[in-house]
Amino acid sequence: MRSVVTSPSTPWSCPLSSLALTDPVSRLKGAAGKRQAVLADLGIATIADLLAYYPFRYDDFSAITPIAALKVGEKQTVLGQIEHLESKRIAGRGRRPMMVLEASLYDQSGLCFATWFGQPWLANQLSRGQRLLINGKVQFAYGYMRFNSPLIAQITQDDDPRSLGMQPVYRVKQGLPLGWMRRYLKEALAQTSDIPETLPQAILEKYHLIARGRALAQVHFPKDHEQLHQALRRLKYEEAYQLESDLKRPATAGFAHDLRKSALRSLAEHLPFQLSESQRAAIHLILSAMAKPQPMSVLLDGDVGSGKTVVALSALVCAAANSKQAAMMAPTTVLAAQYAAKLGPLLDQLQISWGLLSAEVEPTTAQDLRERLRAGGCQVVFGTTALIQPSVDFAQLSLVVIDEQHRFGVEQRDQLLAKGDHPDYLALSATPIPRTLALTLYGDMQVAYLQKRPGQQSVRTVVWPVGRLPDVYSEMHARLARGEQVYVICPLISEAKEAEPDAGEVAEETWVDDLFDFDDEKQLKAAEQEVSALAALFPETRVELMTSKLAPEQKQQVMQDFRRGSCQVMVSTTVVEVGLDVPQATMMVVLNAERFGLAQLHQLRGRVGRGAQPGIAYLISSSRQAEALRRLAILSSSDDGLAIASADLAERREGDVLGLSQHGRSPLKLLNPIRDQPIIECAYDDVRGGSSKQPRPQSSRLRAEP
Repeated sequence: MRSVVTSPSTPWSCPLSSLALTDPVSRLKGAAGKRQAVLADLGIATIADLLAYYPFRYDDFSAITPIAALKVGEKQTVLGQIEHLESKRIAGRGRRPMMVLEASLYDQSGLCFATWFGQPWLANQLSRGQRLLINGKVQFAYGYMRFNSPLIAQITQDDDPRSLGMQPVYRVKQGLPLGWMRRYLKEALAQTSDIPETLPQAILEKYHLIARGRALAQVHFPKDHEQLHQALRRLKYEEAYQLESDLKRPATAGFAHDLRKSALRSLAEHLPFQLSESQRAAIHLILSAMAKPQPMSVLLDGDVGSGKTVVALSALVCAAANSKQAAMMAPTTVLAAQYAAKLGPLLDQLQISWGLLSAEVEPTTAQDLRERLRAGGCQVVFGTTALIQPSVDFAQLSLVVIDEQHRFGVEQRDQLLAKGDHPDYLALSATPIPRTLALTLYGDMQVAYLQKRPGQQSVRTVVWPVGRLPDVYSEMHARLARGEQVYVICPLISEAKEAEPDAGEVAEETWVDDLFDFDDEKQLKAAEQEVSALAALFPETRVELMTSKLAPEQKQQVMQDFRRGSCQVMVSTTVVEVGLDVPQATMMVVLNAERFGLAQLHQLRGRVGRGAQPGIAYLISSSRQAEALRRLAILSSSDDGLAIASADLAERREGDVLGLSQHGRSPLKLLNPIRDQPIIECAYDDVRGGSSKQPRPQSSRLRAEP
């Protein structure tokens, strides 16, 4: 339902009492009781919380367009006089009739129409001959420019129509109308006695940033685009500066590893392939950092199939060759077991002792491994969050490797690091991260990026509507007949009402419901039901289920059968998103693909085409919305992980894409690491005294657009 903007001549009177930033929001008029509870649900408890609750968009009444100059598809504002009003009822789809109000408006240049659905009270507020300011997206139909459910403001002859300016729009909940949120902000801004400055005066002068109090007033109620631009520049820089200050680590002393080149040469001799130039460069950076007396902190960021595992193995071997211990923590038991199965034999050939510790390991075996770690008898351990349990101690832990770090909380990472005396730290990410986001998330960490290996198979990606599933199943049948294997990915585990998306052992936000409206919740595919459907469709094929809800021994058996080829179709959730390597898997079908983020879909399709045969991924969408389909089309036209991650970040909240909330901080409120690269780079340099090696903007003034 669209809000009605009140007349600019209507005053809002505030009480005379003064407010402090630490005061509860209930001190505002009308903010106690039930509305206080709704505000709390939005994370607003104090006046400071309220002022930091920024609009997510603005309804712009500042620029009025003549009717004759309206452009289809653009959001514009018209000032016109009502010529005709008509109310009528139309039948809904299986619902009660809906009241529709249509008005024709004219100005000196032409005539347009506005239509409101399901708002019958508007008929009593509007009348013929009245001046009306409307704002909305312009459409063209039946020979005229039209607005569907536009925002409106009633304008008298004495009013200046441009005085409305830019009206803020906030995310609100039931029980808290948008108008009340605006009133709370106006009162808080008018009555807050002191808004302290958070940036050094030298920074304000260097970049010509406005004061914090003025920035807060202008970001909530800007008179025009220039005021909004000034406010956003200031507040975005403040956010970046604070993040970089929090991430700056104090200098500490660690262990300087000897490179032990003989051990590394021996590893290279036992590898069944040649290292790429990108892998060699990453290994050189990591080992050089391990050789320094300060603790290493490196993010190894690489695209799907770029070979991060063998780079991490080089670091593990280096630690073991120095008679120290190394721990590698993975987000799922499936991935931890795969690392053990894949890297364990190579460590055996190098006579390096190793073990696997997770919830699936037999209690007696796990207890024996814990004793060996405590005594120094196990040099390398692979595991899950079982590694951070108090019962796990190390004799001399000098290296910690964490795979998919964003799927762990900052406390989990610190708990593992605390088991050694300032050990070196290597984080792996299969989600390509633009450098500015790496600066924002990881601060002082060095970043090594792996390119795709030469000759690596590409995966052809096809976006089809759900109506073409029979064609997909036909191709699946042909591939299965040739001995190939198939993944089928579903957004849900089961069709139960309480079912949730499966994110493995570590929680991760993967849905994008808050970005797009979907056509039919009942069309969501669930893995448990899809297994039965595919088993009936392919009676001669073994179809198995893989989700995080299976018992440990069941998951292990399913993965083992799929790797061996005795299982041809694996129906799964996103638990197979990273790390699984089955060369015979050449086809993936993602059902309800519009429910996943672009970066996640890119990771999922990386599970196929890892052998001699190229892979194909079918992204099946049940959505008819153009925006959802446009997003998916990005994947069919690009296999560049960085470009896809950038596109994902440009449209989604950064914290949801990469688990920023699990780093011990709230998601970014205003900063976007793609759009605001100059701001992040400048803040990084200012906090660290010019330590960033990236090219600087040409001017000392920040030039990021709002």
